[in-house]
Amino acid sequence: MVYGLNFGTPETSIGHMNILILNGARDPRPGYNPLYRGTYRAHPSHHDQLPDGHEVNQLFFWFLEEGGELGVVRNVAKALRFAELWNARLKEKRQRFEVVEITDENTHCESNGTFIGYDLSAG
Repeated sequence: MVYGLNFGTPETSIGHMNILILNGARDPRPGYNPLYRGTYRAHPSHHDQLPDGHEVNQLFFWFLEEGGELGVVRNVAKALRFAELWNARLKEKRQRFEVVEITDENTHCESNGTFIGYDLSAG
């Protein structure tokens, strides 16, 4: 199940949540639904126009280290801050990053996030 976290979520890690930072289509092929809010979306990247020491790029390096290949992180405060910094630089609202908690079937949401829906992702 997928739950959206608000930017007012407490600034600490909560339990062992699985958090993703996602925005637009990972594969913008024809037929992509712009209303899709599941987990098969793009992850944030390095902001090439800013130095590596900038906060957004420091958070990108954290994201790579903690999230690994799957991009699953556990620190809510850092995830929300990373998304907030990226969103401040994006012009189109539809491309904004969203921080979501993912849970297994029959597992309660730890973040008190808003239920977005079910996503039948591979893996």
